[in-house]
Amino acid sequence: MYFLSFTSMKKTFFASLLLMAAMQTVKAQMVVLHKTDGQTIECSVSQLDSITFEDEKPIIVDEHDYVEIGGLKWATMNVGATTVAGSYETCCGDFFAWGETKPRYASMTLTEEGEATFVWRAGYANGYSEDNYPTYIWATLDADHDAATAAWGKDWYTPTNSDFNALISACTTNDYGQEPTILSGTVMEGGIYWLSAAQTYEPEYSGVAGVLFVSMNDITKRIFFPACGYIEKWELKYAGKFGDYWSASLNQSNTYYARHLSISSSFFTSSSSSLRCGGITVRAVRN
Repeated sequence: MYFLSFTSMKKTFFASLLLMAAMQTVKAQMVVLHKTDGQTIECSVSQLDSITFEDEKPIIVDEHDYVEIGGLKWATMNVGATTVAGSYETCCGDFFAWGETKPRYASMTLTEEGEATFVWRAGYANGYSEDNYPTYIWATLDADHDAATAAWGKDWYTPTNSDFNALISACTTNDYGQEPTILSGTVMEGGIYWLSAAQTYEPEYSGVAGVLFVSMNDITKRIFFPACGYIEKWELKYAGKFGDYWSASLNQSNTYYARHLSISSSFFTSSSSSLRCGGITVRAVRN
């Protein structure tokens, strides 16, 4: 069965041609459809049961929200998360070793206090430990080893170290590694702000601790990074106090490590590195 989309006039015209072709089985045994891109579709008349015309189905381009800051479109949630904030259970998403596209656990349960219990996948009983080191060591993650691309498709990827630098530069004039501003009221200007878990600011940013990046050019453009901590071996550490986010960039001076964004109430920096076997969250970007 073939489904085509034409205007009402074209529908009547082409339907007539196709039916005439179907009746002239002695002279013409094939129906040939000529597409606007130059391709043709051929079908034997004897294979046709009926011809119908239907409207084209809409194409869903993307299902992940983003905010454009510093020339990049930053996802509003972590990979694997279902909310921006609200609770650590819903906003942290998944934790990955660098260069791996699946978490090492089959399931993870997080409490409101940020404590975790795990059921480990086969072969990963030692969790995020050094005896299960990722083998991928290229300078920058490719699509086959990118957790963001694997989870959300080819348009999304893990930001590079330069991408994190661009985000910081778009939100503050301070040097890297400075303290975020403690938010005590309404955001009146661009900046990098620390929000405590108990703070009531805006509903979408309340319930967990983290850092709010606000564009200096447009304060309506802002994204929240929850402080989800990191997994070392079998334990989730420092949830609610620190947050690490993988970059796609290897640490060239020591390839056992990869770069990541680090946030807390006392600093933010894109120059941190962690062992590639550690479990760290991912925030996706797209061009």
